Amino acid sequence: MRAGRTWDRGAGPIEGAIVEAAGGTTPPVGRLRFDFIDGIRGAAALYVLMHHIWQFSITAPRETPPSWFRVLSVFKYGSYAVAVFIVISGYCLMLPVLRRGGRLRFTEFAQRRCRRILPPYFVTLAASMLVIALLPELRRVTFKPMDITLPSFTTGKVVSHLFLVHNWSESWQYGFDPPLWSIALEFQIYFVFALFLLPVWRRWGLGVATVAAFAIALVPWALGAGFAAPWMLGMFALGMASAALSLDPRFAELRRRIPWRPLTLALIVAVPVMTVATSGLASVNLHTMLCHSTVGLATMVGLVALARYDGRTPSLAGAAHRGLASGPLRSVGLFSYSLYLVHYPIVAIVTISWLDRYHLNVPATFAALCLICVPASLLVAKVFFILAERPFLNTPAPQ
Repeated sequence: MRAGRTWDRGAGPIEGAIVEAAGGTTPPVGRLRFDFIDGIRGAAALYVLMHHIWQFSITAPRETPPSWFRVLSVFKYGSYAVAVFIVISGYCLMLPVLRRGGRLRFTEFAQRRCRRILPPYFVTLAASMLVIALLPELRRVTFKPMDITLPSFTTGKVVSHLFLVHNWSESWQYGFDPPLWSIALEFQIYFVFALFLLPVWRRWGLGVATVAAFAIALVPWALGAGFAAPWMLGMFALGMASAALSLDPRFAELRRRIPWRPLTLALIVAVPVMTVATSGLASVNLHTMLCHSTVGLATMVGLVALARYDGRTPSLAGAAHRGLASGPLRSVGLFSYSLYLVHYPIVAIVTISWLDRYHLNVPATFAALCLICVPASLLVAKVFFILAERPFLNTPAPQ
């Protein structure tokens, strides 16, 4: 029995591959569908866009925003969407490994990852540098989120961005286009996945590989290094585990026994609970790691629940599956990498170079940015996808 082949345009914000679950690996629930992956990716990319619009809005005026505006603090947690992207990355890259019986040809894998990730990344980096060079207001303190990129064009920032290691230092990681820190991190995770996590998984199993991912990810943090969110390697391992739990025949009994849908809902509820419960911790990194881990667990279990949905039973899970697998979210998901890359400079330019001169209050700034930056970001991202991303999409391997 063969599951349906679907196009998967990316693992995390930055992947693209064709995945196909082959006979002998599918759980006994009928045909698996993977279209929902694009829907999740599209929703996460839109959330990151809204997160940065919210950030620029609350720093635009000098007065305190009205109390009702606090409801929009729901867009405060942009890094949670990054955790979702990383879990999806582990999920999507693990699927073809499972299909091939755990084998991975490293040279082919590395070539495909580089071809898929690097061309759009370097186009974005060059464009961001050019924009900052041409607009002097982006190179001075404006008390906006863009200030995180200052000082511009230091040797460390330029060199580290060229070699995708800018996530190794707090003084490098947010230069030029701040969301690029996660691109460097995920690119590095690919090689840890191929050279370390997969051998551990093949030798000692799923649980040991997941624990090992979290253990080695915490080393930079324990040493006090400025490495950005090293625990994201653990999120990637959770994605690997989700793929194995969805497809590996060794987990068939576990798939039947665990109530995946109620567990998903419980973990989704646990995310805001964990956020509030750990907000008072002295260590910001510990707070963030615990929250990201909860988001990662919710995403891991949710992916299993969605993969198991057979399309026959009317339920909340069915509605979620249909909503994610078709329509606008999935359409955005197809070019979500491009949207992730290009949206921040657009929001920064509109706010700093144009909107600030009108001295709007917080709600008006937020509304204006939504009306201008959401459609502009989607349009630019779509064009960017056609020109700089689609030509490098990996094609399916011969069957």
